[in-house]
Amino acid sequence: QTAEATPHTQEMPSLFWGALDPKIVCRRNEECTTRPLRCGEKRCQPWRKPRICKRDLTTRCFCKNGFCRNSEGKCIRIKHW
Repeated sequence: QTAEATPHTQEMPSLFWGALDPKIVCRRNEECTTRPLRCGEKRCQPWRKPRICKRDLTTRCFCKNGFCRNSEGKCIRIKHW
């Protein structure tokens, strides 16, 4: 397997689930698409309180279907958590 981008070194604000900044090239297991900012991708921590999904659409890199973003900012297969 190839090396992935360096994981985020700072804790991501709880307001966001996914990539914080728009990307030109998405990382492994991500795709550039338009989705709601707060609930556009699955979280890898299902025990946390669900987010309220609003119509705040944005275009950026989100985890592909079947993947969730972990605490390191990587999109991993859902079965791995």
